[in-house]
Amino acid sequence: MSETQESEKVQLSIKEEQNNNKYSSTSMVTSNEKNIQSFLKDLCQKGFQIINFDKCKSLFINQNVIFYCSIETIKKFDDYLNSMNCYSCDGKFYSVFYDKNQNPSYKIQEGKFYIFMSRKNIFELNGPGIEYSGKSNFIQFEGSFKYGTPQEIEQKDCNIQMASQYFDQIIIKDIETGRQLNFGIKKNKFQTQDLWCRFNQQLNGKDIQILNQRSWLNSSIIDAYVFFLNLENEKKYFNLNIEIKSQFQQILIIPTSFTSNLGSSYTLEKAKSLFQQELLQFKDLNWNLKLVYKYIGFPINKNNVHWYFLLFHLQDNIVEVFDSLPSICFDDNLVKTLEQILQLGQFNRIIKKDFCQQRDGYSCGYYVCSFMKYISNLFDNPELKYQYNEDEIRRELSYVINQIE
Repeated sequence: MSETQESEKVQLSIKEEQNNNKYSSTSMVTSNEKNIQSFLKDLCQKGFQIINFDKCKSLFINQNVIFYCSIETIKKFDDYLNSMNCYSCDGKFYSVFYDKNQNPSYKIQEGKFYIFMSRKNIFELNGPGIEYSGKSNFIQFEGSFKYGTPQEIEQKDCNIQMASQYFDQIIIKDIETGRQLNFGIKKNKFQTQDLWCRFNQQLNGKDIQILNQRSWLNSSIIDAYVFFLNLENEKKYFNLNIEIKSQFQQILIIPTSFTSNLGSSYTLEKAKSLFQQELLQFKDLNWNLKLVYKYIGFPINKNNVHWYFLLFHLQDNIVEVFDSLPSICFDDNLVKTLEQILQLGQFNRIIKKDFCQQRDGYSCGYYVCSFMKYISNLFDNPELKYQYNEDEIRRELSYVINQIE
Protein backbone atom coordinates (compact mmCIF):
# COMPACT_ATOMS: atom_id res chain seq x y z
CA MET A 1 0.00 0.00 0.00
CA SER A 2 1.36 3.40 -0.96
CA GLU A 3 1.89 6.18 1.61
CA THR A 4 -0.91 8.17 -0.04
CA GLN A 5 -3.39 5.28 0.26
CA GLU A 6 -2.37 4.64 3.89
CA SER A 7 -2.80 8.33 4.75
CA GLU A 8 -6.26 8.38 3.13
CA LYS A 9 -7.24 5.27 5.13
CA VAL A 10 -6.13 6.91 8.39
CA GLN A 11 -8.07 10.09 7.57
CA LEU A 12 -11.19 8.04 6.79
CA SER A 13 -10.86 6.20 10.11
CA ILE A 14 -10.58 9.50 11.99
CA LYS A 15 -13.66 10.89 10.24
CA GLU A 16 -15.65 7.74 11.08
CA GLU A 17 -14.62 8.03 14.75
CA GLN A 18 -15.55 11.73 14.80
CA ASN A 19 -18.93 10.94 13.28
CA ASN A 20 -19.52 8.17 15.81
CA ASN A 21 -18.65 10.55 18.67
CA LYS A 22 -20.94 13.18 17.18
CA TYR A 23 -23.85 10.75 16.97
CA SER A 24 -23.12 9.48 20.48
CA SER A 25 -23.01 13.06 21.84
CA THR A 26 -26.25 13.95 20.04
CA SER A 27 -27.87 10.82 21.43
CA MET A 28 -26.78 11.74 24.98
CA VAL A 29 -28.13 15.28 24.63
CA THR A 30 -31.43 14.00 23.24
CA SER A 31 -31.67 11.41 26.01
CA ASN A 32 -30.96 14.01 28.71
CA GLU A 33 -33.56 16.38 27.25
CA LYS A 34 -36.09 13.55 27.34
CA ASN A 35 -35.19 12.88 30.98
CA ILE A 36 -35.74 16.54 31.85
CA GLN A 37 -39.08 16.67 30.04
CA SER A 38 -40.17 13.43 31.71
CA PHE A 39 -39.08 14.80 35.09
CA LEU A 40 -41.04 18.05 34.64
CA LYS A 41 -44.12 16.16 33.43
CA ASP A 42 -44.03 13.84 36.45
CA LEU A 43 -43.73 16.80 38.84
CA CYS A 44 -46.68 18.56 37.17
CA GLN A 45 -48.77 15.45 37.66
CA LYS A 46 -47.79 15.50 41.34
CA GLY A 47 -49.26 19.02 41.56
CA PHE A 48 -46.03 21.05 41.62
CA GLN A 49 -45.85 24.63 40.41
CA ILE A 50 -42.77 24.99 38.17
CA ILE A 51 -40.91 28.31 37.94
CA ASN A 52 -37.89 28.68 35.66
CA PHE A 53 -35.85 31.58 37.01
CA ASP A 54 -32.45 30.85 35.49
CA LYS A 55 -31.11 29.11 32.38
CA CYS A 56 -30.05 26.11 34.43
CA LYS A 57 -32.22 26.39 37.56
CA SER A 58 -35.87 25.81 38.33
CA LEU A 59 -38.05 26.14 41.40
CA PHE A 60 -40.67 23.50 42.22
CA ILE A 61 -43.35 24.40 44.78
CA ASN A 62 -46.07 22.32 46.35
CA GLN A 63 -47.94 22.44 49.63
CA ASN A 64 -45.35 22.54 52.45
CA VAL A 65 -42.49 21.83 50.00
CA ILE A 66 -40.05 23.96 47.99
CA PHE A 67 -37.27 22.44 45.87
CA TYR A 68 -34.59 24.26 43.87
CA CYS A 69 -33.09 22.12 41.12
CA SER A 70 -30.03 22.36 38.87
CA ILE A 71 -31.66 21.19 35.63
CA GLU A 72 -28.46 20.01 33.94
CA THR A 73 -27.81 17.50 36.75
CA ILE A 74 -31.08 15.56 36.28
CA LYS A 75 -30.61 11.84 35.64
CA LYS A 76 -33.18 9.09 35.38
CA PHE A 77 -33.13 5.58 36.82
CA ASP A 78 -35.70 2.86 37.43
CA ASP A 79 -37.38 2.03 40.72
CA TYR A 80 -37.84 -1.68 40.11
CA LEU A 81 -39.77 -2.23 43.35
CA ASN A 82 -42.49 0.25 42.41
CA SER A 83 -42.20 0.19 38.60
CA MET A 84 -42.01 3.98 38.70
CA ASN A 85 -39.65 6.53 37.20
CA CYS A 86 -37.05 7.90 39.60
CA TYR A 87 -34.55 10.69 39.20
CA SER A 88 -31.46 12.15 40.80
CA CYS A 89 -30.29 15.76 40.72
CA ASP A 90 -28.48 18.45 42.69
CA GLY A 91 -30.75 20.78 44.60
CA LYS A 92 -31.91 22.47 47.79
CA PHE A 93 -34.96 21.29 49.69
CA TYR A 94 -37.24 23.22 52.07
CA SER A 95 -40.06 21.45 53.87
CA VAL A 96 -42.31 22.19 56.83
CA PHE A 97 -44.24 19.81 59.09
CA TYR A 98 -47.07 20.74 61.46
CA ASP A 99 -48.23 19.35 64.78
CA LYS A 100 -51.91 19.06 65.74
CA ASN A 101 -51.95 22.75 66.74
CA GLN A 102 -50.42 23.77 63.40
CA ASN A 103 -47.04 24.74 64.84
CA PRO A 104 -44.28 24.32 62.24
CA SER A 105 -41.04 22.33 62.22
CA TYR A 106 -38.64 23.12 59.39
CA LYS A 107 -36.18 21.00 57.44
CA ILE A 108 -33.68 22.48 54.98
CA GLN A 109 -31.26 20.21 53.11
CA GLU A 110 -28.86 20.73 50.22
CA GLY A 111 -26.93 18.31 48.03
CA LYS A 112 -27.63 15.36 45.74
CA PHE A 113 -31.23 14.13 45.89
CA TYR A 114 -33.08 11.03 44.81
CA ILE A 115 -36.62 11.83 43.68
CA PHE A 116 -39.09 8.95 43.97
CA MET A 117 -42.30 9.84 42.15
CA SER A 118 -44.17 6.88 43.66
CA ARG A 119 -43.77 8.11 47.25
CA LYS A 120 -45.60 10.73 49.28
CA ASN A 121 -42.34 12.36 50.41
CA ILE A 122 -40.56 12.22 47.10
CA PHE A 123 -37.28 14.06 47.86
CA GLU A 124 -34.48 12.21 49.70
CA LEU A 125 -30.94 13.49 50.18
CA ASN A 126 -28.38 10.84 49.19
CA GLY A 127 -24.61 11.23 49.18
CA PRO A 128 -22.71 14.35 50.28
CA GLY A 129 -24.95 17.10 51.59
CA ILE A 130 -25.86 19.65 54.24
CA GLU A 131 -28.70 19.87 56.73
CA TYR A 132 -29.41 23.24 58.35
CA SER A 133 -30.67 23.91 61.85
CA GLY A 134 -34.39 24.66 61.64
CA LYS A 135 -35.24 27.66 59.50
CA SER A 136 -31.77 29.18 59.41
CA ASN A 137 -28.46 29.36 57.57
CA PHE A 138 -26.67 27.58 60.43
CA ILE A 139 -25.28 24.19 59.42
CA GLN A 140 -26.38 21.41 61.76
CA PHE A 141 -24.75 18.54 59.85
CA GLU A 142 -22.45 18.32 56.85
CA GLY A 143 -21.39 14.96 55.48
CA SER A 144 -22.85 11.83 53.94
CA PHE A 145 -26.60 11.15 53.79
CA LYS A 146 -28.53 8.02 52.94
CA TYR A 147 -32.23 8.33 52.09
CA GLY A 148 -32.44 11.68 53.85
CA THR A 149 -30.67 10.63 57.06
CA PRO A 150 -27.14 11.65 58.13
CA GLN A 151 -24.77 8.68 58.29
CA GLU A 152 -22.91 10.18 61.23
CA ILE A 153 -24.86 12.16 63.79
CA GLU A 154 -22.69 15.11 64.81
CA GLN A 155 -25.13 17.78 65.90
CA LYS A 156 -23.77 21.10 67.07
CA ASP A 157 -24.73 22.58 70.44
CA CYS A 158 -26.78 19.55 71.47
CA ASN A 159 -26.28 19.98 75.22
CA ILE A 160 -30.01 20.21 75.88
CA GLN A 161 -31.01 18.80 79.28
CA MET A 162 -34.22 16.93 79.97
CA ALA A 163 -37.10 18.97 81.39
CA SER A 164 -38.08 18.20 84.96
CA GLN A 165 -40.67 15.43 85.28
CA TYR A 166 -42.42 17.45 87.99
CA PHE A 167 -43.08 20.58 85.94
CA ASP A 168 -44.66 21.27 82.57
CA GLN A 169 -42.51 23.35 80.26
CA ILE A 170 -43.11 25.27 77.06
CA ILE A 171 -40.09 25.12 74.78
CA ILE A 172 -39.32 28.34 72.91
CA LYS A 173 -36.64 28.13 70.22
CA ASP A 174 -34.72 30.78 68.34
CA ILE A 175 -35.85 30.56 64.70
CA GLU A 176 -32.31 31.22 63.41
CA THR A 177 -30.20 28.94 65.61
CA GLY A 178 -32.75 26.39 66.76
CA ARG A 179 -31.55 26.90 70.35
CA GLN A 180 -33.96 26.81 73.25
CA LEU A 181 -34.44 30.32 74.64
CA ASN A 182 -36.30 29.48 77.83
CA PHE A 183 -33.98 26.68 78.94
CA GLY A 184 -34.15 26.12 82.68
CA ILE A 185 -37.28 28.22 83.13
CA LYS A 186 -39.93 26.12 84.83
CA LYS A 187 -43.57 26.72 85.41
CA ASN A 188 -44.17 27.90 88.95
CA LYS A 189 -46.35 25.45 90.89
CA PHE A 190 -48.54 28.39 91.97
CA GLN A 191 -48.95 29.61 88.41
CA THR A 192 -52.54 29.16 87.25
CA GLN A 193 -52.40 30.76 83.80
CA ASP A 194 -52.15 28.20 81.02
CA LEU A 195 -49.86 28.78 78.08
CA TRP A 196 -49.99 27.03 74.73
CA CYS A 197 -48.73 27.39 71.17
CA ARG A 198 -51.00 27.38 68.14
CA PHE A 199 -50.39 28.55 64.58
CA ASN A 200 -46.83 29.43 65.56
CA GLN A 201 -47.85 31.81 68.38
CA GLN A 202 -47.62 31.55 72.16
CA LEU A 203 -51.08 32.20 73.58
CA ASN A 204 -52.83 32.20 76.94
CA GLY A 205 -56.18 32.68 78.65
CA LYS A 206 -55.96 36.47 78.34
CA ASP A 207 -56.15 36.12 74.56
CA ILE A 208 -59.45 34.26 74.92
CA GLN A 209 -60.70 37.05 77.21
CA ILE A 210 -59.77 39.67 74.60
CA LEU A 211 -62.15 38.08 72.12
CA ASN A 212 -64.90 37.47 74.67
CA GLN A 213 -64.75 41.04 75.96
CA ARG A 214 -64.28 42.68 72.53
CA SER A 215 -60.98 44.20 73.59
CA TRP A 216 -58.16 45.57 71.43
CA LEU A 217 -56.46 42.75 69.46
CA ASN A 218 -52.80 42.02 70.18
CA SER A 219 -50.12 40.87 67.73
CA SER A 220 -50.23 37.23 68.91
CA ILE A 221 -53.87 36.85 67.86
CA ILE A 222 -53.37 38.66 64.55
CA ASP A 223 -50.19 36.72 63.69
CA ALA A 224 -51.87 33.40 64.50
CA TYR A 225 -54.61 34.42 62.05
CA VAL A 226 -52.00 35.42 59.44
CA PHE A 227 -50.42 31.98 59.75
CA PHE A 228 -53.85 30.33 59.47
CA LEU A 229 -54.77 32.30 56.33
CA ASN A 230 -51.43 31.58 54.63
CA LEU A 231 -51.93 27.85 55.19
CA GLU A 232 -55.50 28.02 53.88
CA ASN A 233 -54.45 30.03 50.81
CA GLU A 234 -51.67 27.59 50.02
CA LYS A 235 -54.01 24.63 50.42
CA LYS A 236 -56.60 26.19 48.07
CA TYR A 237 -53.98 26.95 45.43
CA PHE A 238 -52.35 23.54 45.33
CA ASN A 239 -55.70 21.75 45.27
CA LEU A 240 -56.51 23.41 41.94
CA ASN A 241 -56.31 21.43 38.71
CA ILE A 242 -53.10 21.86 36.72
CA GLU A 243 -54.94 23.61 33.88
CA ILE A 244 -56.57 26.14 36.22
CA LYS A 245 -53.55 26.68 38.47
CA SER A 246 -51.58 28.50 35.76
CA GLN A 247 -54.24 31.24 35.71
CA PHE A 248 -53.73 32.14 39.37
CA GLN A 249 -50.94 33.45 41.53
CA GLN A 250 -50.89 33.23 45.26
CA ILE A 251 -51.23 35.80 48.02
CA LEU A 252 -48.78 35.91 50.93
CA ILE A 253 -49.36 37.81 54.19
CA ILE A 254 -46.34 38.78 56.29
CA PRO A 255 -46.82 38.58 60.09
CA THR A 256 -46.89 41.74 62.19
CA SER A 257 -43.70 40.64 63.94
CA PHE A 258 -41.69 41.72 60.88
CA THR A 259 -42.66 45.42 60.97
CA SER A 260 -42.80 45.47 64.79
CA ASN A 261 -39.21 44.21 64.99
CA LEU A 262 -38.07 47.10 62.80
CA GLY A 263 -38.57 49.50 65.70
CA SER A 264 -39.18 53.23 65.37
CA SER A 265 -35.84 54.02 63.72
CA TYR A 266 -34.40 51.50 61.28
CA THR A 267 -32.20 51.24 58.22
CA LEU A 268 -32.97 49.65 54.87
CA GLU A 269 -30.28 47.06 55.64
CA LYS A 270 -32.03 46.04 58.87
CA ALA A 271 -35.38 45.81 57.08
CA LYS A 272 -33.88 43.65 54.33
CA SER A 273 -32.18 41.37 56.85
CA LEU A 274 -35.39 40.78 58.83
CA PHE A 275 -37.45 40.30 55.69
CA GLN A 276 -34.99 37.86 54.16
CA GLN A 277 -34.87 35.80 57.34
CA GLU A 278 -38.68 35.73 57.47
CA LEU A 279 -38.74 34.38 53.89
CA LEU A 280 -35.54 32.34 53.95
CA GLN A 281 -37.10 29.76 51.62
CA PHE A 282 -36.80 32.26 48.75
CA LYS A 283 -33.11 32.99 49.25
CA ASP A 284 -32.15 31.00 46.13
CA LEU A 285 -34.74 33.01 44.20
CA ASN A 286 -33.02 36.20 45.43
CA TRP A 287 -36.37 37.06 47.06
CA ASN A 288 -37.93 37.91 43.67
CA LEU A 289 -41.41 37.25 45.02
CA LYS A 290 -43.33 38.41 41.96
CA LEU A 291 -42.33 35.11 40.31
CA VAL A 292 -44.44 33.28 42.89
CA TYR A 293 -47.03 35.70 44.29
CA LYS A 294 -49.40 38.29 42.88
CA TYR A 295 -50.12 40.00 46.22
CA ILE A 296 -48.07 40.60 49.37
CA GLY A 297 -49.91 41.90 52.45
CA PHE A 298 -48.65 43.55 55.65
CA PRO A 299 -50.76 44.11 58.79
CA ILE A 300 -49.25 47.21 60.43
CA ASN A 301 -49.30 48.33 64.06
CA LYS A 302 -48.99 52.13 64.23
CA ASN A 303 -47.39 53.27 67.50
CA ASN A 304 -49.22 50.52 69.40
CA VAL A 305 -52.52 52.42 69.09
CA HIS A 306 -53.93 51.47 65.69
CA TRP A 307 -53.95 48.61 63.16
CA TYR A 308 -54.17 49.00 59.38
CA PHE A 309 -53.27 46.85 56.38
CA LEU A 310 -51.14 47.33 53.25
CA LEU A 311 -51.64 45.20 50.13
CA PHE A 312 -49.01 45.34 47.39
CA HIS A 313 -50.10 44.31 43.87
CA LEU A 314 -46.76 43.08 42.54
CA GLN A 315 -47.84 42.95 38.90
CA ASP A 316 -49.86 46.18 38.73
CA ASN A 317 -47.65 48.70 40.57
CA ILE A 318 -50.34 49.44 43.16
CA VAL A 319 -50.41 49.48 46.94
CA GLU A 320 -53.80 49.55 48.63
CA VAL A 321 -54.31 50.87 52.13
CA PHE A 322 -57.09 49.19 54.10
CA ASP A 323 -57.79 51.39 57.10
CA SER A 324 -60.88 51.57 59.29
CA LEU A 325 -59.80 55.11 60.27
CA PRO A 326 -58.49 56.59 56.99
CA SER A 327 -58.00 60.00 58.57
CA ILE A 328 -55.06 58.63 60.57
CA CYS A 329 -51.77 59.18 58.75
CA PHE A 330 -49.71 56.10 58.01
CA ASP A 331 -45.94 55.74 57.75
CA ASP A 332 -44.73 56.94 54.33
CA ASN A 333 -41.17 55.87 55.10
CA LEU A 334 -42.36 52.34 55.90
CA VAL A 335 -44.23 52.09 52.58
CA LYS A 336 -41.11 53.21 50.67
CA THR A 337 -38.99 50.71 52.60
CA LEU A 338 -41.38 47.88 51.77
CA GLU A 339 -41.30 48.90 48.10
CA GLN A 340 -37.51 48.58 48.16
CA ILE A 341 -37.28 45.23 49.92
CA LEU A 342 -39.91 43.86 47.53
CA GLN A 343 -37.60 45.02 44.69
CA LEU A 344 -40.31 47.21 43.20
CA GLY A 345 -40.49 50.70 41.79
CA GLN A 346 -42.52 53.54 43.23
CA PHE A 347 -46.14 52.52 43.60
CA ASN A 348 -49.32 54.39 42.87
CA ARG A 349 -50.93 54.60 46.29
CA ILE A 350 -54.65 53.90 46.60
CA ILE A 351 -56.55 54.52 49.83
CA LYS A 352 -59.68 52.42 50.00
CA LYS A 353 -62.62 54.60 51.04
CA ASP A 354 -65.45 52.22 50.20
CA PHE A 355 -65.02 50.13 53.34
CA CYS A 356 -66.82 50.37 56.64
CA GLN A 357 -65.31 52.68 59.24
CA GLN A 358 -65.02 51.79 62.90
CA ARG A 359 -67.10 53.77 65.38
CA ASP A 360 -65.33 52.68 68.55
CA GLY A 361 -61.86 52.61 70.07
CA TYR A 362 -61.04 48.90 69.87
CA SER A 363 -62.11 47.27 66.57
CA CYS A 364 -59.26 48.28 64.20
CA GLY A 365 -57.61 44.86 64.66
CA TYR A 366 -60.86 43.07 63.83
CA TYR A 367 -61.15 45.17 60.68
CA VAL A 368 -57.61 44.20 59.66
CA CYS A 369 -58.45 40.50 60.13
CA SER A 370 -61.64 41.06 58.15
CA PHE A 371 -59.64 42.73 55.34
CA MET A 372 -57.17 39.83 55.27
CA LYS A 373 -59.97 37.28 55.06
CA TYR A 374 -61.65 39.26 52.29
CA ILE A 375 -58.57 39.48 50.05
CA SER A 376 -57.86 35.78 50.68
CA ASN A 377 -61.37 34.90 49.52
CA LEU A 378 -60.92 36.99 46.36
CA PHE A 379 -58.57 34.26 45.17
CA ASP A 380 -61.43 31.98 44.12
CA ASN A 381 -64.25 34.55 44.17
CA PRO A 382 -63.03 37.74 42.42
CA GLU A 383 -66.53 39.28 42.38
CA LEU A 384 -66.88 39.07 46.16
CA LYS A 385 -68.13 42.24 47.88
CA TYR A 386 -66.64 43.26 51.20
CA GLN A 387 -68.82 43.07 54.30
CA TYR A 388 -67.69 43.60 57.87
CA ASN A 389 -69.11 41.10 60.34
CA GLU A 390 -67.38 41.38 63.70
CA ASP A 391 -69.18 38.43 65.29
CA GLU A 392 -68.13 36.17 62.43
CA ILE A 393 -64.49 37.25 62.57
CA ARG A 394 -64.44 36.83 66.37
CA ARG A 395 -65.72 33.25 66.03
CA GLU A 396 -63.02 32.45 63.48
CA LEU A 397 -60.30 34.03 65.62
CA SER A 398 -61.54 32.01 68.59
CA TYR A 399 -61.18 28.81 66.57
CA VAL A 400 -57.68 29.82 65.47
CA ILE A 401 -56.28 30.54 68.94
CA ASN A 402 -57.99 27.80 70.99
CA GLN A 403 -55.69 24.90 71.75
CA ILE A 404 -56.41 21.39 70.48
CA GLU A 405 -55.63 18.99 73.32
